[in-house]
Amino acid sequence: HFRAGIFHLNSANIPFETALYNSRQAYLLVHQNKLSYTFATAEFLNEEATKSKLQRKLADAIKNNEFKLYMQFIVDAKSGCIKGAEALSRWHNPEEGVLSPSSYINAMITSGIIEHLDFHIFEEVCRQLEKWSKTDKKHLWISCNFTRATVSKSNYFKRFEEIVNKCMEIDPKNRFSDVNELMVELSKVAEMDESHNESDKIMPK
Repeated sequence: HFRAGIFHLNSANIPFETALYNSRQAYLLVHQNKLSYTFATAEFLNEEATKSKLQRKLADAIKNNEFKLYMQFIVDAKSGCIKGAEALSRWHNPEEGVLSPSSYINAMITSGIIEHLDFHIFEEVCRQLEKWSKTDKKHLWISCNFTRATVSKSNYFKRFEEIVNKCMEIDPKNRFSDVNELMVELSKVAEMDESHNESDKIMPK
């Protein structure tokens, strides 16, 4: 099947390396979207440069522990009591403040670093459950989301178990029977909308 990324040489002064890089960027888009061809326009190249810059910032943000656990509590409609919570992430960007998942999730998936965020939040959830297990909040549960990209990794269950064993005191004979309930959900990236941006309903850890 023919596929091509095309860059128009509108000047003889454009270096060969630049022309090759631009055409490769267009080809990557063609390959990812199963197109026949596309042009590396100025608008397209600017968008790609912005994406690359964001991906570099996200990689640094993971190293600098800038992603924090937030919780959206689940309340029983009849009793008004808190039953549990959904684990969410927020990026504490030093330059732009607190950012919602819609500003970074897709970029992390594209760059292949989403598993670092998923497991980081999961580890924070386990630590929080362990703290609650020693208080009057031990009946509460937390729902933790994982993206399909993370779950599809061959070492997913191994890392999952390693984090649980590291962060939670578990009786090997009883496993999860002596600790808070931990719910794991497979998240749909397309549904990462602004419904989780209601700051009055979401509390940091």
